[in-house]
Amino acid sequence: MVAGWAQHSSVTTTQLAVDVRPEAALAWQSDTVVLVKARLAPGTQARVWADETCGAPTTDSQMISVSGTVAIDLANIGGAGKALVCLASSDGRINASLPALHN
Repeated sequence: MVAGWAQHSSVTTTQLAVDVRPEAALAWQSDTVVLVKARLAPGTQARVWADETCGAPTTDSQMISVSGTVAIDLANIGGAGKALVCLASSDGRINASLPALHN
């Protein structure tokens, strides 16, 4: 008599789709430094500048080309006396602003 064990193998495949959307946040790190956290879409860039209205990036703007966290000194973006720190992405999907600190 031969005893046999039936082997049963089950394979299940699951797919998971994750949509990681571009976003940005601006926060004060100190009285003169803005902390920028950005998650950019592939191939896009963001510009950070100081302005009264956040209309369009100024010549003093700083470019961010990869996702991550960057500390920007206001002096580097012409921020002295300006009402807002602004951020805009090159694809138009991200716009953010941070009111200036008034001491």
